[in-house]
Amino acid sequence: MKNLYTVDEIAAVIRELGLDAEILPDEPDCDTRINSRTYGIAWQIAMTGDGPFHLGIRARVPLWVRGDPLRWANDWNRTRWSQAFAAIDPDTNRPVTSERTYMVGIESTLIFGTGVTPEYIAGFIDWWTEEVNALSEFPEVTFYAELPQ
Repeated sequence: MKNLYTVDEIAAVIRELGLDAEILPDEPDCDTRINSRTYGIAWQIAMTGDGPFHLGIRARVPLWVRGDPLRWANDWNRTRWSQAFAAIDPDTNRPVTSERTYMVGIESTLIFGTGVTPEYIAGFIDWWTEEVNALSEFPEVTFYAELPQ
């Protein structure tokens, strides 16, 4: 049981589940990230804390919603364990929009704390892929097949 993991170790856990795990190059002021995809929906793992040994992971998926993004996020949050939020433009303080759809993010965080096993992390990733799959039940949602780099 460990309380710190490297991006390579997390990518290995994702790959052991039969999923792609593309480690993205580090960028200034940006979390170390891993891109993956499940059920045709692109999602990402962001490593938390300074590397190379990280304190946790944040699973996230960006999507576009037709209709009120705040209402959609609230409805999701009432029935799911992951958290949805409407993306807000810091310049206008209004939801991010494109072609009459609104950007929403869904996230969930696993902090390694006093220690977790690779099997526990795999269980979290497996649960996360089911959260991602649940998005297919919402006809008002569109998502990325590939995440922008």
